[in-house]
Amino acid sequence: MDLQSEHEKYLCQYFGNLPLFVLNYPRDLKAFYMKNNPDGKTVACFDLLFPEIGELVGGSMREDNYQVLIKKARKIGLDSNNLA
Repeated sequence: MDLQSEHEKYLCQYFGNLPLFVLNYPRDLKAFYMKNNPDGKTVACFDLLFPEIGELVGGSMREDNYQVLIKKARKIGLDSNNLA
């Protein structure tokens, strides 16, 4: 399950009402174009969370291997001809 705003606020509260980074989300929760981590289960991404706000900014590494990108697109049913 992806984090909702109330989860993000709770995490900040739990860790002392301080801003915090959440890293390396599960692969299946994120966009296909995000780069897989070596563990094959997570992607290289982050969200910066702020108390009482939730996510302020997020980012990720993008897949830079064209063949991997095509394979990931096909796996979720996208027409890989649109990626050229």
